[in-house]
Amino acid sequence: MSEQKIINTVGVEGALGVGKTTLIWKLFDPDAEKKDDFLPTGVGKDIALVGESRDLTRQITPPRSIYPAFKNKQETLDWNKYFLDVEMLKKTIATDLAKSGLPVVFDRTIFSVVLIRRALDLLNRSLFTEYDHVIKIYADALEKDEIILPPRMMILTAGIDTIMDRLSLRGTSTSIFKDHLFLTKLLEFYKNLAGVYTEDDSVINLSTEEGIDTLPGLVDQAKAFLLKKSVSVSSNKQWFELITQIELLTGEK
Repeated sequence: MSEQKIINTVGVEGALGVGKTTLIWKLFDPDAEKKDDFLPTGVGKDIALVGESRDLTRQITPPRSIYPAFKNKQETLDWNKYFLDVEMLKKTIATDLAKSGLPVVFDRTIFSVVLIRRALDLLNRSLFTEYDHVIKIYADALEKDEIILPPRMMILTAGIDTIMDRLSLRGTSTSIFKDHLFLTKLLEFYKNLAGVYTEDDSVINLSTEEGIDTLPGLVDQAKAFLLKKSVSVSSNKQWFELITQIELLTGEK
């Protein structure tokens, strides 16, 4: 059963380096220079924002403020508890920010791409926020047959070569993806989903064909999209069918 929506939430999807954070920054504070990859949390100009600040969640190591016992990445982490705690914290913050009357946007919609292995089972348990709207940003490397995924899926929407290039630049931090066969299969699986899900009023696709040069146009599109009143939620049945197929494909449980 889909959880009850109490706020106007917006997820932002896209591959590594495609410009998600930059777009959100322009909606949050169009006059400020972006100086950090981690956005603040608060009420901005056109949106309220739940950012991935260093105090809220880090891409790999849980913040010391939540788990002070973890001294380094090699220690065993209780990922299930960490993900659940972060999501509960985000929901609490988002509910408060919604009082502003602005759409509440989440930077880093669900989790870092490098944690997908550990997160597959969590997705199955519906621990994460379901978003009323989704802004999908595609890199120029994405093949033109666009893929529409359920609102809660935010990962790996660029071409496989782009993903591989980005991962190789991240060095040891992507040790979880040394098994590139897993990633390859996952990407191929998503590409084969083209046409399974149809675009509706809850999903917008923004193309960054010329990179940052197209940002003003992207911001305008995003603003127009966020002003829409209609809300459409993806079918949970379709979502669980998708997760089941991923499990069969990857061997993850």
